[in-house]
Amino acid sequence: MSLRLYNYQGIFKSIVHARSTIYKGPSLKLPARALATPLSHSKLQFHTFSRILNVTKKTNLDDQEKLTKPTSKPLPPLEPLSPLQPLLRENIYTIPNMLTATRIITAPAIGYFLINQQSGLAISIFVYSCVTDFVDGYIARKYNMKSIIGSILDPMADKLLMTICTLSLSYISSMPLYLACLIIGRDVLLSFMAFYYRYVTLPPPKTFKRLINLSIPTVSVHPNLLSKVNTGLQMIYIGSLVLQPAIESIMAENWIEPFHSGLYGFELLVATTTFLSGCTYIFSKKAIKPVR
Repeated sequence: MSLRLYNYQGIFKSIVHARSTIYKGPSLKLPARALATPLSHSKLQFHTFSRILNVTKKTNLDDQEKLTKPTSKPLPPLEPLSPLQPLLRENIYTIPNMLTATRIITAPAIGYFLINQQSGLAISIFVYSCVTDFVDGYIARKYNMKSIIGSILDPMADKLLMTICTLSLSYISSMPLYLACLIIGRDVLLSFMAFYYRYVTLPPPKTFKRLINLSIPTVSVHPNLLSKVNTGLQMIYIGSLVLQPAIESIMAENWIEPFHSGLYGFELLVATTTFLSGCTYIFSKKAIKPVR
């Protein structure tokens, strides 16, 4: 027994010495009764050893909690993902859109009749296109039938009519070639820009079927004042060339030469406005806007 007591005393002294150097927690308090009585010295050593082990275990747990405790503020909780917004759709079967569609359908007929020198039929369809262009805009504003598709189809119908008439009149040498190339080049450039912006703003999946689906609007066209003036001048100039056979048939001979001079001056004016309006579409950020 004396050997065992000696070993416990050595362990006790080593632990007390080690704890005195690194431990800074609460002081070890032994029971007063155990210190006063020299009875059961082995029990006192066992009790002291157990207390030291418990304090050491508690200190280690406190140190681990301090190490694992975050030093910085916790990050705010992530916001829940909002559900996907439904695709914007609108009613495309309105009276203004239908009138615009008839202008698109009948535009090739004007070119056919112009090339075949059937000026009467060509003039009739051209007048119909001009009248319906005014009527569909009036109905859309009067009865609140404006639509994003209408803002695209209406200028598209105008440009298709102007393009077909320009090609036909240039083919029969009624319009100079340089002006025809300027008008066609501007319209082709604007068409490519419109399709490019539509493809970029089209929600995925970007398929050809969805690209040509006009019930899914993605961009709207906003022509400026110069573009509207240019469109009006082009329509007057091209309309004058379409109506030229009928006008010259009822005009006195001494008025034919001034009429041709006026057409030449009007030709230069249309060429200038066509070039400038094309530049404004290229460099302006307000002409083609994505739909929000």
